[in-house]
Amino acid sequence: MKKLIPLIAIIFGWTSAVWGATEAPVPLTTVKAIRALSYAEASKALPVAFEATVTYYRGYENTLFVEDGGAATYVSADTDAKLVPGDRVLVHGRTQSGFGPYVTGDTVTLLHHGDAPKPVPATFDELIRGQYDCMLVTVHAIVRSADLERRSSLRDASLPMITSTRMELLTESGNIEAYIDSGDANAPESLLDAEVEITGVAGGVFDGKMQQTGVLLHVSCLANVKVLKSAAVGSRSLPVTPMDRVLTGYRVHDLTQRVRVHGTITYYQPGQAVVLQSGSKSLWIATKTSNSDLRINDGADATGFPDAHSGFLTLINGEIWDNNISENVPPAPATWKQLASSGHPFDLVSIEGNVVTEVRETLQDEYVLSSDGQLFTAFLGHLKGVGPSMKQIPPGSRVRVTGICILENSNPFNSQVPFNILLRTPGDIVIVAKPSMLNIRNLIILLSVMLLAVISVSVWGAVLNRKVYRQTGTLEHFSK
Repeated sequence: MKKLIPLIAIIFGWTSAVWGATEAPVPLTTVKAIRALSYAEASKALPVAFEATVTYYRGYENTLFVEDGGAATYVSADTDAKLVPGDRVLVHGRTQSGFGPYVTGDTVTLLHHGDAPKPVPATFDELIRGQYDCMLVTVHAIVRSADLERRSSLRDASLPMITSTRMELLTESGNIEAYIDSGDANAPESLLDAEVEITGVAGGVFDGKMQQTGVLLHVSCLANVKVLKSAAVGSRSLPVTPMDRVLTGYRVHDLTQRVRVHGTITYYQPGQAVVLQSGSKSLWIATKTSNSDLRINDGADATGFPDAHSGFLTLINGEIWDNNISENVPPAPATWKQLASSGHPFDLVSIEGNVVTEVRETLQDEYVLSSDGQLFTAFLGHLKGVGPSMKQIPPGSRVRVTGICILENSNPFNSQVPFNILLRTPGDIVIVAKPSMLNIRNLIILLSVMLLAVISVSVWGAVLNRKVYRQTGTLEHFSK
């Protein structure tokens, strides 16, 4: 029996170790602990159970921001609770990772109502760096535009459209977008060109890769927009300016700093643009550079001024230096659905499809392709009157195209966005399979031939019958 005691102890130790390893992780109980997670840690769907104060809630979008102890986070909450800023809530859910750690709420329980946190004064520079992400802030700005916008409920599309106010704000260093939960039809015009102090929750505008392309404020009510100084002249009282003289009112005080990036050249159109790619990141660089030494697949450095054009990160006034070191970037195979989800802006990709038609134009060749029942276009640009002959591909051919994914706009919420493929050389389109003989074109030809044959046989039969009838008549005449 004594000999069995050490063995029992070992087995008990193993059992305890296994039990401990499989035991559920302890829930995170503070907002600060959630925000301290790394991207990889937040992606593990760790359990959370914490108290916090509501700073913003938009029920029809399941959008909830909470704050506690100087830390704040976003909660994707499907709850029927009628929450308002200042409500103290208990949140149970799991962590997720996007632009930063956030929470998918399983339950949100209202505990009691209290005071909302004091907003933090914030500048554009602080907001664009994400320094106050998800926190309640106050911003000093001038209203550049204000319009009513109608949206449908994400929770129930059958509900009436919800009206809110969208504003573009000019700060000392950049533009900010704001959404105010107000449908007051008189407010937008009265706010134009006013100097305001606006209080809301700091968020971001993102592209399909969840890269920040701007600053967004979530504002609970119109009372959170404090007018410090109204416009000197109302918009409708401004003097009329001739259309060809509108530029006389143009003024810019641009403090944007030049930045430097490194990547591999995946696209180059002399005097127009270069695309650099580094891992999963890609950047469109507008440039006047016409350097024939730039080569696709070479590593390069570029400088320029950051800009967000149509919701995409770009550099403008770019200067490029080829490092003359090959850093080949393989194209990412993709489906139509993957590219339409906004997840690959400016990435080097490849996609297969069937040729519907092809068009030669002055400045580009176009191939209209069908993939998974959806259409997209592959473009090959060239100088006016210069360039190789268009690669002739029979309609119906199965091809693989490789190039830069260009989207019409950016949508980080997996909505389908039209896209095209920007080819680099004629070799970027390759025939995978020749068109089937059983296609519409061949069927039309076959039916036409058969119809002609039927008509020919019918005519021949009619002529033959007529000859037989004549010969029969002649024989009857002579037989008499």
